[in-house]
Amino acid sequence: MNNMPKKPETHEEQTSVLWDVMCNHVMSKLKTQDIKQNITLGGLAFIAIMIAILGIVVAVVVM
Repeated sequence: MNNMPKKPETHEEQTSVLWDVMCNHVMSKLKTQDIKQNITLGGLAFIAIMIAILGIVVAVVVM
């Protein structure tokens, strides 16, 4: 995987940019909520992130 030449605007780079935006959005949302909601939203965000990572890995392996 690491030996592949880097092309700008590859699927992975687009995904990582979207990922950064999404993480920043989630973190800013968490900071504006109270602590009890933080724990719930944090758990949901963690689950969503794990599902997304698995989806990306599966997509890369299949392709």
